[in-house]
Amino acid sequence: ISNQEVFGLIENNPKITRKEIAIKINKTIKTVQRITNKLVDKKMLIRVGSNQYGYWEVIKKIRS
Repeated sequence: ISNQEVFGLIENNPKITRKEIAIKINKTIKTVQRITNKLVDKKMLIRVGSNQYGYWEVIKKIRS
């Protein structure tokens, strides 16, 4: 699974949860957490609000 796939899902639906991403890509929540943490560390995403009611905000797009 690539960062781009997870990033694309978040870009299309900023309110998507890690659990929903995990189901869509058929991976564990822990794997999705590692990927989203990397994207946050690279300053490409931020999480706004709480885990339950928050949303993802795209800061920088992935270059194709």
